[in-house]
Amino acid sequence: MFGADQPGRLGAVGRALHQRCSAALGGREREAAAHGARLVDAADLLRTAASRYESTDAEARSRHHIEGP
Repeated sequence: MFGADQPGRLGAVGRALHQRCSAALGGREREAAAHGARLVDAADLLRTAASRYESTDAEARSRHHIEGP
């Protein structure tokens, strides 16, 4: 990639460019994985909150004799 397998100065430039791109992509990969983990955590929290609201809503409907979903 980038002529990294070429001899001489062109090969050296290609290898340096390949190394920099690989490092940058590795950093973005780690960032994306961290964001994905945070999204999973947020989804779990939302599921928990929704289930708690569901039971609270059911109790309120029962207390006030309201038919619900």
